[in-house]
Amino acid sequence: MLPMNSIYLISFFASTAVLALLILWYIRRQKYRQTQLRLLGGRRHILDEEIAAQTALLQAIDSRHLENLCEQAKSALDELNIALVERQAHLLNYADLAHLQEYKIQLYDGDINNTSSSPASGHSDGEEENAAPPPSPLPKENPKGRTQIENQLLKKIGQINKDQ
Repeated sequence: MLPMNSIYLISFFASTAVLALLILWYIRRQKYRQTQLRLLGGRRHILDEEIAAQTALLQAIDSRHLENLCEQAKSALDELNIALVERQAHLLNYADLAHLQEYKIQLYDGDINNTSSSPASGHSDGEEENAAPPPSPLPKENPKGRTQIENQLLKKIGQINKDQ
Protein backbone atom coordinates (compact mmCIF):
# COMPACT_ATOMS: atom_id res chain seq x y z
CA MET A 1 0.00 0.00 0.00
CA LEU A 2 0.92 3.48 -0.53
CA PRO A 3 2.02 5.46 2.37
CA MET A 4 -0.24 8.23 3.55
CA ASN A 5 2.14 10.92 2.42
CA SER A 6 1.95 9.80 -1.17
CA ILE A 7 -1.87 9.90 -1.07
CA TYR A 8 -1.68 13.43 0.27
CA LEU A 9 0.80 14.36 -2.44
CA ILE A 10 -1.33 12.84 -5.22
CA SER A 11 -4.46 14.57 -3.93
CA PHE A 12 -2.53 17.83 -3.54
CA PHE A 13 -1.22 17.65 -7.13
CA ALA A 14 -4.66 16.65 -8.47
CA SER A 15 -6.38 19.53 -6.69
CA THR A 16 -3.62 21.89 -7.84
CA ALA A 17 -4.09 20.72 -11.44
CA VAL A 18 -7.88 21.18 -11.22
CA LEU A 19 -7.40 24.62 -9.68
CA ALA A 20 -4.93 25.56 -12.43
CA LEU A 21 -7.40 24.38 -15.11
CA LEU A 22 -10.19 26.44 -13.53
CA ILE A 23 -7.97 29.51 -13.41
CA LEU A 24 -6.96 29.04 -17.07
CA TRP A 25 -10.60 28.58 -18.09
CA TYR A 26 -11.60 31.75 -16.19
CA ILE A 27 -8.78 33.77 -17.81
CA ARG A 28 -9.76 32.51 -21.26
CA ARG A 29 -13.42 33.41 -20.65
CA GLN A 30 -12.44 36.90 -19.51
CA LYS A 31 -10.32 37.45 -22.64
CA TYR A 32 -13.25 36.32 -24.84
CA ARG A 33 -15.59 38.74 -23.06
CA GLN A 34 -13.10 41.59 -23.44
CA THR A 35 -12.77 40.83 -27.16
CA GLN A 36 -16.55 40.82 -27.58
CA LEU A 37 -16.86 44.09 -25.68
CA ARG A 38 -14.20 45.70 -27.90
CA LEU A 39 -16.04 44.51 -31.01
CA LEU A 40 -19.36 45.83 -29.72
CA GLY A 41 -17.71 49.12 -28.79
CA GLY A 42 -16.29 49.46 -32.31
CA ARG A 43 -19.66 48.65 -33.88
CA ARG A 44 -21.33 51.18 -31.60
CA HIS A 45 -18.81 53.82 -32.63
CA ILE A 46 -19.40 53.09 -36.33
CA LEU A 47 -23.19 53.21 -35.87
CA ASP A 48 -22.90 56.47 -33.92
CA GLU A 49 -20.94 58.00 -36.80
CA GLU A 50 -23.53 56.84 -39.35
CA ILE A 51 -26.39 58.15 -37.22
CA ALA A 52 -24.63 61.50 -36.86
CA ALA A 53 -24.08 61.72 -40.62
CA GLN A 54 -27.71 60.87 -41.39
CA THR A 55 -28.92 63.36 -38.78
CA ALA A 56 -26.77 66.05 -40.35
CA LEU A 57 -28.25 65.24 -43.76
CA LEU A 58 -31.78 65.42 -42.40
CA GLN A 59 -31.09 68.74 -40.71
CA ALA A 60 -29.51 70.07 -43.89
CA ILE A 61 -32.70 69.46 -45.85
CA ASP A 62 -34.57 72.70 -45.99
CA SER A 63 -38.31 72.50 -45.38
CA ARG A 64 -38.86 75.15 -48.05
CA HIS A 65 -37.04 72.95 -50.53
CA LEU A 66 -39.35 70.08 -49.65
CA GLU A 67 -42.40 72.32 -50.02
CA ASN A 68 -41.17 73.46 -53.44
CA LEU A 69 -40.69 69.85 -54.53
CA CYS A 70 -44.16 69.00 -53.25
CA GLU A 71 -45.69 71.89 -55.19
CA GLN A 72 -43.84 70.86 -58.35
CA ALA A 73 -45.11 67.32 -57.96
CA LYS A 74 -48.68 68.54 -57.46
CA SER A 75 -48.53 70.80 -60.50
CA ALA A 76 -47.07 68.00 -62.63
CA LEU A 77 -49.87 65.72 -61.46
CA ASP A 78 -52.46 68.36 -62.34
CA GLU A 79 -50.94 68.80 -65.80
CA LEU A 80 -51.01 65.05 -66.36
CA ASN A 81 -54.63 64.93 -65.25
CA ILE A 82 -55.56 67.74 -67.64
CA ALA A 83 -53.73 66.01 -70.49
CA LEU A 84 -55.56 62.79 -69.70
CA VAL A 85 -58.95 64.53 -69.73
CA GLU A 86 -58.09 66.22 -73.04
CA ARG A 87 -57.04 62.87 -74.49
CA GLN A 88 -60.28 61.28 -73.34
CA ALA A 89 -62.23 64.13 -74.94
CA HIS A 90 -60.33 63.64 -78.21
CA LEU A 91 -60.99 59.92 -78.11
CA LEU A 92 -64.69 60.55 -77.55
CA ASN A 93 -64.70 63.02 -80.44
CA TYR A 94 -63.04 60.44 -82.68
CA ALA A 95 -65.57 57.84 -81.58
CA ASP A 96 -68.41 60.24 -82.40
CA LEU A 97 -66.85 60.98 -85.80
CA ALA A 98 -66.54 57.28 -86.54
CA HIS A 99 -70.16 56.77 -85.51
CA LEU A 100 -71.33 59.64 -87.72
CA GLN A 101 -69.30 58.35 -90.66
CA GLU A 102 -70.78 54.90 -90.16
CA TYR A 103 -74.25 56.44 -90.11
CA LYS A 104 -73.45 58.40 -93.28
CA ILE A 105 -72.22 55.22 -94.98
CA GLN A 106 -75.44 53.49 -93.99
CA LEU A 107 -77.45 56.38 -95.46
CA TYR A 108 -75.48 56.21 -98.71
CA ASP A 109 -75.85 52.43 -98.84
CA GLY A 110 -79.58 52.90 -98.35
CA ASP A 111 -79.69 55.49 -101.17
CA ILE A 112 -77.72 53.20 -103.48
CA ASN A 113 -79.97 50.29 -102.69
CA ASN A 114 -83.10 52.43 -103.20
CA THR A 115 -81.91 53.74 -106.58
CA SER A 116 -80.83 50.33 -107.83
CA SER A 117 -84.15 48.73 -106.87
CA SER A 118 -86.33 51.53 -108.33
CA PRO A 119 -87.69 50.94 -111.81
CA ALA A 120 -85.59 52.49 -114.55
CA SER A 121 -87.21 55.27 -116.54
CA GLY A 122 -85.97 56.61 -119.86
CA HIS A 123 -82.35 57.72 -119.69
CA SER A 124 -82.17 58.73 -123.32
CA ASP A 125 -82.40 62.47 -122.85
CA GLY A 126 -79.76 62.54 -120.03
CA GLU A 127 -81.69 64.89 -117.78
CA GLU A 128 -81.54 62.55 -114.82
CA GLU A 129 -77.80 62.11 -115.11
CA ASN A 130 -77.17 65.85 -114.75
CA ALA A 131 -79.87 66.44 -112.15
CA ALA A 132 -78.86 66.68 -108.51
CA PRO A 133 -79.45 63.58 -106.47
CA PRO A 134 -82.53 63.69 -104.33
CA PRO A 135 -81.82 64.92 -100.84
CA SER A 136 -81.30 62.12 -98.41
CA PRO A 137 -84.07 61.86 -95.90
CA LEU A 138 -83.04 63.35 -92.59
CA PRO A 139 -83.71 61.18 -89.62
CA LYS A 140 -86.61 62.36 -87.51
CA GLU A 141 -84.47 62.45 -84.40
CA ASN A 142 -81.63 64.50 -85.94
CA PRO A 143 -82.29 67.76 -84.01
CA LYS A 144 -82.96 65.86 -80.81
CA GLY A 145 -80.31 63.28 -81.65
CA ARG A 146 -77.57 65.89 -81.94
CA THR A 147 -78.37 67.44 -78.58
CA GLN A 148 -78.80 64.02 -77.02
CA ILE A 149 -75.44 62.89 -78.37
CA GLU A 150 -73.80 66.07 -77.09
CA ASN A 151 -75.41 65.65 -73.67
CA GLN A 152 -74.33 62.01 -73.53
CA LEU A 153 -70.79 63.04 -74.49
CA LEU A 154 -70.74 65.67 -71.74
CA LYS A 155 -72.05 63.13 -69.23
CA LYS A 156 -69.33 60.65 -70.24
CA ILE A 157 -66.64 63.31 -69.87
CA GLY A 158 -68.05 64.24 -66.47
CA GLN A 159 -68.05 60.61 -65.35
CA ILE A 160 -64.46 60.13 -66.52
CA ASN A 161 -63.41 63.26 -64.63
CA LYS A 162 -65.18 62.05 -61.47
CA ASP A 163 -63.53 58.61 -61.74
CA GLN A 164 -60.10 60.14 -61.93
